[in-house]
Amino acid sequence: MNPREASVQRLFSRLAPYYGLLNSVLSLGLHHGWRRFALARVPATAGTLTLDLCAGTGDFALALQARGAAVIAADLSAPMLRFARQRAGGALPAVVANAFALPFPDACFAAATIGFGLRHSEDDLPALLREVRRVMRPGGALVVLELSHPPHRLWRWLTGLYIHHLLPLVGAVVDREAYRYLANSLTGYPDAPQLAALLVDAGFARCEYHWLTGGIAAVHIATA
Repeated sequence: MNPREASVQRLFSRLAPYYGLLNSVLSLGLHHGWRRFALARVPATAGTLTLDLCAGTGDFALALQARGAAVIAADLSAPMLRFARQRAGGALPAVVANAFALPFPDACFAAATIGFGLRHSEDDLPALLREVRRVMRPGGALVVLELSHPPHRLWRWLTGLYIHHLLPLVGAVVDREAYRYLANSLTGYPDAPQLAALLVDAGFARCEYHWLTGGIAAVHIATA
């Protein structure tokens, strides 16, 4: 684990008890609708072996498990996964794992999800995407929900105003370090078309994407 990964691990381990609140504040509550949109596009039904990568406190994993999917939650933060398992009554298989070196064999998952985790790995995003592709079965689908860069100037201006001017005011009250990190986490992260291209370059056969709320967030569906 490199120093940056260790720093991210410590930060999110500290945030575990109030991560849901953090997401609500960061997205002004919009993340609930974004998640529903993304989950509706995950081809996971009863018995489908599904990976929830960067699982955090288990929002995606628990929703997919409720469908009957066989879900494994994976995250770099053990406290995050403990919280997810508590929410599931201990019934959620969970693995502490580095997304760049997943402890799973090739072509084992029929579906996978990543919710708000990719932008924390922009140092070598192509390597992470190749590793996710490695563990996907041919024809399987990866669904990614992440904050994005709005394509329209007005939305970009409003998003910048919120992230760089209003969000730090909230952070000063709640967790200054966490909000400073999250405010800067989109810097250098690809926009939706660029991420789609990176997924294809990583070995996925095709990728479609949908902008949400003017492009503040985006959902990518990549087919292995």
